[in-house]
Amino acid sequence: NTAASATTKHHPLDASTTILMLQPSVDMQFSFTVAETDIVENNDLYLPGGVLTSLTVPRGLGGTINLNYIGLSASGTVKIIEV
Repeated sequence: NTAASATTKHHPLDASTTILMLQPSVDMQFSFTVAETDIVENNDLYLPGGVLTSLTVPRGLGGTINLNYIGLSASGTVKIIEV
């Protein structure tokens, strides 16, 4: 997937996904929501570029969980593995 620097991307997660592995090529901000939600800079979670990170999906939100993400200062890619 692409982590654009100007547009929030939305990735709906499979209902059985409990863990995400993310590896962005650029610094990015992200959030988990039940609706497609734009990232508000400096108000969401941060991941540094080039680092593989494991996250637990917050299933308590209910419904279809979306991973919302945006690249910071540059366009890049992000590897998303659902477990």
